[in-house]
Amino acid sequence: MVEGLKILLSDGDKIFLELCKTHLRKSGVTILTCQNGKDALDIIRNKRPHLAVMAAEMSIMNGVDCCKAVKMDESLQTIPVLLTLSSGKKEEVERCHQAGCDDVLLKPINRHTFHSVIKKYVTLNKRAAPRFRACFPLNWTCEDGQRNSGNTVDVSTRGFFVETENIVPVDSIICVDFTLPASKVEINCMARVSWINSKDSSLKLLFPTGLGLEFVDLTEENYGYICEYIRKEHVEPVLHRIY
Repeated sequence: MVEGLKILLSDGDKIFLELCKTHLRKSGVTILTCQNGKDALDIIRNKRPHLAVMAAEMSIMNGVDCCKAVKMDESLQTIPVLLTLSSGKKEEVERCHQAGCDDVLLKPINRHTFHSVIKKYVTLNKRAAPRFRACFPLNWTCEDGQRNSGNTVDVSTRGFFVETENIVPVDSIICVDFTLPASKVEINCMARVSWINSKDSSLKLLFPTGLGLEFVDLTEENYGYICEYIRKEHVEPVLHRIY
């Protein structure tokens, strides 16, 4: 668990707040919430969260003015402030940056984007997602445009391991596309190379040569498809045998 880590979520949209809380539910952090900038500023002053995620537009005091107040206070200005926008208009983004915010997030925000931005400022507890044996073909394209193909060895809601001789460096961002077996759902997304098994250096001896991939921009819809695939193809058959 992340000992004592506090994150403030402030937005007038209750549904968006609940969605963000869901994104953080397994991270082990203490989540503070409110729905206007005035309450957000009070919480920041009194509870000193390690990170604040606020809507640029809120009632009573908007997030931009709240951010300005935080960054002008020497005792608070080191707290990272992320402002969220429903519009990606250049002038709105610039207004947020002029307020001194550390980052701008555009709605809608999927779980993977949310986590990747937040982890730039705080360390979240990373709980391993259950992995299931699965073999299906997939293709990926590297930054240089090179097209590759391989087969998965396992799959989880966070990513998968693909068996391949075409090794690329850790932290490389690649574009992957694959079709989930049975459902025939086609998924295209970006993934990060989180670890590698090469012929010269194998981190996991039971795995073949290949790449461990972590999804970085999976949409909520595609995340749902993968969850459904794992449930139907792996979880339910096990439960059926047990009961």
